[in-house]
Amino acid sequence: MVTMTAIVTNGFVVLGAYGLWLRHRALKNATAERVSQGDQIERLAAEVRTLQTTLEAVAIEVERIGEEQRYATRLLRERSEGAAAPKPQLSAPPRVITPH
Repeated sequence: MVTMTAIVTNGFVVLGAYGLWLRHRALKNATAERVSQGDQIERLAAEVRTLQTTLEAVAIEVERIGEEQRYATRLLRERSEGAAAPKPQLSAPPRVITPH
């Protein structure tokens, strides 16, 4: 009888210890997941900041290229307008015969 009681008692102790270990492991994994999720969020936030900075730089460059194209178009238009307009013919002044 004592043996049976010892086995049952030891069984409960072992099961209780195993239950505590499982609970500890679950809490540890949950904490690790929260930490890893926090790390992932921080990493993603850093990537978003990098993308924003890169996008702003690209937008500035595109605007600069647009300004250059507008300037070049204006110059070409002014040159073509100047070439298309007939130049006034300057006639030579009439010859004057001067006595010597």
